[in-house]
Amino acid sequence: MDLDVDADVDGDFDVDADGPSAGIMHSLMAAIGLGTVPVTIIGSIVTLAAWFLSFAAVYYLGPMLGTSVFAGLGIVVVSFVLSLPITSVFTHPLKGIFKTHTHTGGQTLVGKLCKVTSGSVTQTFGQAEVDDGGAGLLVSIRCETEGLLKRGSRALIIEYNAEQDIYFVEPYDNLLADDDDEVVFDTAQATDDAVQPQRNKQLETNE
Repeated sequence: MDLDVDADVDGDFDVDADGPSAGIMHSLMAAIGLGTVPVTIIGSIVTLAAWFLSFAAVYYLGPMLGTSVFAGLGIVVVSFVLSLPITSVFTHPLKGIFKTHTHTGGQTLVGKLCKVTSGSVTQTFGQAEVDDGGAGLLVSIRCETEGLLKRGSRALIIEYNAEQDIYFVEPYDNLLADDDDEVVFDTAQATDDAVQPQRNKQLETNE
């Protein structure tokens, strides 16, 4: 009975202690911009603010607090704590400047449409632009059927070759039904039955 009670008490204590403390630390780090602003900038602002507060405390409160070690330690701790909200004020406008952008590419583009930007697309050359929500992503493309894709044509990316960093495409308009815009092209089937053998022959020739 004693063992069970102790285990329950310890378990409840750990949850109650870890939960709020973890949340406070996370909120504090987010407030000062940790993770979105470089650590060097945050550290510089914290140090400068804490130094200024310590200097002001010693200058104005030194005669009252005296020169004891405990008074000095208290000034340092209080200055550091007060420097955190000051740091938050200065780092908040900087969060947008250091915002990171995730690069999209590779297998994530398979199944997406692209617009041909080169004069033509062959088995050895071709370029296209993929709409990534920004300025657009320029990629190298290849098409097994030559003569169907020209500048401005739409193509469907069906496979990505990571070794050569190229994308295999098929003319998008040829994959549509006659009366609507529903895609009737089976990407997996086409890759297994048509694209793969021809691409393997091309890679062997290049080697």
